Amino acid sequence: RCRANGLNAKIVRLPGCNMTTSYPPETDDFRYYDYLDRCELYTNDVARAKRLCGEDATMWSYGIDEAGPAKIRAQRAAWQAVQALGGSTACAAHMTRYVLFNADIVDHPVQPSPERKVAVDRVHAMNPDIYVHWYADPHAGPENPAYVRWLYSWKTWQSNYDEIGNYILFRNNWCEWWYPQEPMFRALCWAYPAGDGIIDTPAWEGYREAVDDLKYATVMRRLAREAKKSKDINVAYLGRAALAWIGELDGERSDMKYVRYELIERILKLMKALGKEVL
Repeated sequence: RCRANGLNAKIVRLPGCNMTTSYPPETDDFRYYDYLDRCELYTNDVARAKRLCGEDATMWSYGIDEAGPAKIRAQRAAWQAVQALGGSTACAAHMTRYVLFNADIVDHPVQPSPERKVAVDRVHAMNPDIYVHWYADPHAGPENPAYVRWLYSWKTWQSNYDEIGNYILFRNNWCEWWYPQEPMFRALCWAYPAGDGIIDTPAWEGYREAVDDLKYATVMRRLAREAKKSKDINVAYLGRAALAWIGELDGERSDMKYVRYELIERILKLMKALGKEVL
């Protein structure tokens, strides 16, 4: 369907790897034949994805949402079946690292903190290829764009998360108007639904700026690493200085506006030193 619909998408979602069975699956397991049916689905969908989207298509399968250790273990056979066919597995879970060794993406349902950075680092040490996201604590948060920007940019960066995994823009029952019914979900609204689209919030503006901060930081670090390898010692020192600055940045107390200005200035200097065109 990728090519038939004129799309260039290379990411395909496979049937969920959220099936719990014994490991390895035994013929007397009450879900054994369901497991065989699911494996057949994986095989057929992988073959179809490669035929329509190319051999290099990236294929993902999602497990049980926010499952505990026992359910993660019980999904091992289904996850293995996906990976044996070249697919990858993803799940939302806490950092129970001993049972996450075979996950490819983990979405962590809590915001960054020093304690959680320790857990993230341990998971990365266990599986260097894993991607660790965070989400939902809160999805949006208070209408304080400076706080949201800090949380989703430097707090995320310095806690060694690979990505931000938030996925909810709005739900019409997760906002002020539904607050008396479900107060715990008050902070899960990035935007409000409207008849002709959506209305954003100060929190959304902070989130948008946070994503841009991460883009600037990523570009600067890539340029700095390139400069660091230069045989021109002045260029190499420029790269080293940029890496030292971002490594020592106090994300807790820094004003994000001035951090952005500093990033842009260093990017421009690095581009000029490396002979890259500055638009």
